[in-house]
Amino acid sequence: MTVANTTTKLQYKGNGENRMFGITFPLADGSHLRLFLTTPQGVESEITKNFAFSDTLDSVTYPTLESGMEALADGYTLTLLRQTPPTQELDLQSGHALDAEELERGFDKLTCLVQEAQEQMARAICYPVSAEEKPSAEGFLEQLNELKDTAQKAQAEAQKALSQASDLKDETLQIARCARNIAGADEDVPVDIAILLDEIKETQEN
Repeated sequence: MTVANTTTKLQYKGNGENRMFGITFPLADGSHLRLFLTTPQGVESEITKNFAFSDTLDSVTYPTLESGMEALADGYTLTLLRQTPPTQELDLQSGHALDAEELERGFDKLTCLVQEAQEQMARAICYPVSAEEKPSAEGFLEQLNELKDTAQKAQAEAQKALSQASDLKDETLQIARCARNIAGADEDVPVDIAILLDEIKETQEN
């Protein structure tokens, strides 16, 4: 096996017809591949049965016809993830000739492990490179809680402002109705609030 590309994960969308999905990254063993199914609602679960590999490990069939299951429908996503076991099986003996094939398999496995670690890190939340202090899970959670509190306070203030605006609107409409009554204006005729307030003031003075 040679590791000619850095791909370690593939995703396929269901269309109600396709059952065979290509594996374009190198795979030494079918047991190194994990399958995940994501529903239209975003619920993810690992597939552990009802799939089969091609003889050359360049494709996987899911679900198999023998399972009696329907092909993946629209909205479903199948994720293929390579996960190489982090073990060392190459045993070099002092004074013995080196087997080039065995050495290559060992280097290929290390390369696969590095690629998979990079893929996993790409999905992780990381601090910026310029972070001065050593990041900790506790510190990160504390920052998240602070951001949550700030967001909740901002939401409460926004709701309060919205409520005040609604109350002000109601008060303005009430003033307009009173002003119309005092001025004897027709309900269907637009009224200038400032003018009506002046008229109310004059009426009170008189």
